[in-house]
Amino acid sequence: MRFFSTLGLFACLSGCATASTLTFPEDGGTPPPADAATDAASDAACTVKCGGACTDPKTDSANCGTCGNACSSGSKCVAGLCQCSASATKCGSTCIDTKVDAKNCGGCGNDCAADGGAPSGGGTWACVNGACTVNCTLPKTVCNGGCVDTKTDSANCGVCGTACQLTETCTSGLCCTTGQNNCSNVCSDPNTDAKNCGTCGTVCGVSTPNCVSGKCVACNNKVLILGDSGTTQNAAFLAKVNAAGMVGTMVDNGMTTYAGSPAASGFSAILLMDGLAYTTDMPLAGQQAIVAAQGAGTGVVFTDWGPYHVYSSQWASLKSISLFTYTTGAGPVAMTLTLTQANHPIWTGLPNSFVTTSSMGCSGGTITNSGTKIATNASCPTGGVIIRTTPGGRLVYLPHTANWNNNTTWVNDTNTVLLTTNALKWATGCLL
Repeated sequence: MRFFSTLGLFACLSGCATASTLTFPEDGGTPPPADAATDAASDAACTVKCGGACTDPKTDSANCGTCGNACSSGSKCVAGLCQCSASATKCGSTCIDTKVDAKNCGGCGNDCAADGGAPSGGGTWACVNGACTVNCTLPKTVCNGGCVDTKTDSANCGVCGTACQLTETCTSGLCCTTGQNNCSNVCSDPNTDAKNCGTCGTVCGVSTPNCVSGKCVACNNKVLILGDSGTTQNAAFLAKVNAAGMVGTMVDNGMTTYAGSPAASGFSAILLMDGLAYTTDMPLAGQQAIVAAQGAGTGVVFTDWGPYHVYSSQWASLKSISLFTYTTGAGPVAMTLTLTQANHPIWTGLPNSFVTTSSMGCSGGTITNSGTKIATNASCPTGGVIIRTTPGGRLVYLPHTANWNNNTTWVNDTNTVLLTTNALKWATGCLL
């Protein structure tokens, strides 16, 4: 039961022209909202409506000056007009932040990509504080306006601007001779380094202390020396070889008579000590035995007159492993040999540069069969000490002519003998 005010009811009955029905929420009707008076007041204060919403066209950036006139990015509505914000510049009809816009970097129309397109190396342009810069995706970095990988780029190895030599490559950010590995930031030859044999960190053990062609092997110190007709000097040099810790077998006149016996494969290295027999060829069977042994891992050391055989249309097989081709000769001279590849084992116990005390001939020519020069010869600048580590056994070319011109004093030249025995030991793998 509901109770009504008799005064209100009386007023309606006496003053209403048409009867009205009063509704309530319980009856399913909708009463006026409680804040209807406030809304009415707000509507009265609203001067402009856009899409049913009250707005101030003087300050509304979505409806600046009139409904639907939206200000562009970087601008705002001031006094009913779109104006660029303090951090933006008007470029045409658009407000641009020239500190970060790559097409208007530092000023309108300054497109970073206008001159050269995309940066070299796969980078992209960016605008930073009004200056065009290059963005690179890792692992690449910015060098001279382009993107490079400093771990592999030979023109920017390790850091921008560090260029490797022609015989070097960039290996994990370090310039190393082609074929070497970067092991803890040190260049290492995987074919010869007993501390990094084959791969970085592989250390050869006590029973197989030497690294030959990337494998740890026991040291075979047996060497074959093929001499010429200088039997006195041959015997003196053989004694030096044995004193250096090797077990040498000398074959007098072997340069002209060796036909494969004793078997080349039974030795870890072979020395072709030619000085007096450079005009006579070695039997083909002997050459083939040496080449086969080298392919299987036996080292071979050549002295200076060896390449003359190739020049004279000899050495049909041996020329495939000869590291130097003769073109001119000089001598007898005292040679000045200077190491150019730091700390190479062949130079163990030798001064960085020395002059031979005995005069010998030397040859000019060209390096062949992928040889690498590790020491220069001032007397014959195109020659020097040349090596190769792989494939097969190690190869060495020495620029002295041993017994040439009946030289009987070279075996008493301390540095020359040490260089030759070191080369022979290195060829065996016994000199680490």
